[in-house]
Amino acid sequence: MISQESFHAAYDAEPVEMTIAGRPYRILTPRTIERFLHDAGTLNGFPLWARIWPASIVLAEVVASMPVDPCKEWIEIGGGLGQVSIVAAACGHRITFSEANPHALAFARASAELNGLPQLPVVPLDWGQRSVPGTFDVVIGSELVYRDADIVPLQHLFTRLLKPAGEVILAGEVRRVSDGFLRRVKEFFHVQVHRKHLRSGPHATTVLVFRLQPKSQN
Repeated sequence: MISQESFHAAYDAEPVEMTIAGRPYRILTPRTIERFLHDAGTLNGFPLWARIWPASIVLAEVVASMPVDPCKEWIEIGGGLGQVSIVAAACGHRITFSEANPHALAFARASAELNGLPQLPVVPLDWGQRSVPGTFDVVIGSELVYRDADIVPLQHLFTRLLKPAGEVILAGEVRRVSDGFLRRVKEFFHVQVHRKHLRSGPHATTVLVFRLQPKSQN
């Protein structure tokens, strides 16, 4: 567990206030991103983990609306700053947060403590590594696919992480790669796709929510 004092000594961070399903949360975010621009995992010069994306807010709302089953184990992959896992844990879901970037892991641990959830498991997970932290009933993630090269490793990761009767729940904005991702996962999963609209003032962002169940389960 990381203390708030040691975290703030290492990082220049500020909390962002957000409300999900009527409950307030404070998520620590980098005040600036300059120190992270040359890390592995940046896309077009931006560290993807360092921002609260609209899709993660939509996914957090979906998770908060789901009934809690204490027998089910969840994992979030590519969890960024940790907001979705924090919401899930606060709602009572048994969830593990995972990310490849060590800075993201530090921010997620600190935000979990800030929200009274120091027990939230926070683990490193690179999509390409052979070992995984177990198998799970529910795998969730937001804004995971930005490149065609992401699609196959992600589908393989689902296979390794998911229990036979499990479910994958994803959220992401509509992108060029969305159709290719959908074609790939339909080979292995029954897929439901829903559109959600996140409004901010006069603007609305369309987010796709995917729910995937292995075809072997009927």
